[in-house]
Amino acid sequence: GSFFHATGGSVNMSIGDRMKLIPYEACVGLTSTIVSVILYLIMG
Repeated sequence: GSFFHATGGSVNMSIGDRMKLIPYEACVGLTSTIVSVILYLIMG
């Protein structure tokens, strides 16, 4: 997602370091998706 690309560009990280962030990135994306769906169900 955007966080992954932002950290990759601004912080001089190796590929290996960025690979360690993928689970975190996945959790952030999944959480935001769930929140969006819940808000849509409540507001909709």
